[in-house]
Amino acid sequence: MDASAELVAAHLLSTGALWEQIRMQGGAYGAFAHQDPLEAIFTLSTYRDPSPLRSLAAFGEALRDAAAPAAPLPEDDLVKAIIGVYGKKTAPRAPSSDALVAFYRFLCGVEDQHRQARLAAVVGLSSEHLAAAFSRLASTAASGASTPGRPVIIAGPKAAAEAARELGVAVQELP
Repeated sequence: MDASAELVAAHLLSTGALWEQIRMQGGAYGAFAHQDPLEAIFTLSTYRDPSPLRSLAAFGEALRDAAAPAAPLPEDDLVKAIIGVYGKKTAPRAPSSDALVAFYRFLCGVEDQHRQARLAAVVGLSSEHLAAAFSRLASTAASGASTPGRPVIIAGPKAAAEAARELGVAVQELP
């Protein structure tokens, strides 16, 4: 149930707080949360972000706000988030995309029964499970600096160099 709750949490963050704080106010082209159940990784990311340090702070703020809301998430909002996740996971794809997804599932050993169980867990999600997921994510969120197991990666020529200087870390050139 934890993975399903984090999947819905990622959807809520991507379409809510991250979109508002990072995309609309911060000027990034996109802001996303993604949960990978196979690797047990929860990722927060932006795309073409003019202010990556501001976004790092927004990530932490969004998780803290979601973990300690002023009021519980209304049932209607939970249902909409579940429908959004379910729709994304069951939407038809182009044949080439469908073949690639099937290939990845084959490589990772993900069988249809696993997918069905995950969808059932998403549909059966309660607001308590979601609150626990947000609490767990907020408690493991870094304060904006890389720590073992929680790296911060900023890619880009100017913004990356400025952010690295502010964070006190060296810029690493990739081939």
